[in-house]
Amino acid sequence: MNDLRKQEAGWVVDGQLKELGADDMSAFAITPMGISIAFAPYAVGSYAEGPYFVTVPYSALKEVIDPAGPLGSWPVFRAGNDTRARSTETAYLTLVSSL
Repeated sequence: MNDLRKQEAGWVVDGQLKELGADDMSAFAITPMGISIAFAPYAVGSYAEGPYFVTVPYSALKEVIDPAGPLGSWPVFRAGNDTRARSTETAYLTLVSSL
């Protein structure tokens, strides 16, 4: 919610939306920087505001991701966030928001 507030998502800022449900976070992608969530129009603000994206960094997920599981083997997860991962993430979000 803090990231959405920083992005000035209308319904978060004005207090209409206080929590997110599983349906609100069902469109996501596993990216080099973390798990990126794309919010559908009208999920967190008016359609005119455009799309909103939030990335939960792997550093915030370390306690819930099994290091022996599929994500635990990703170099970015093991090493933390690096510059190359950030530039890949930026390119990914730019592509997705242009669709």
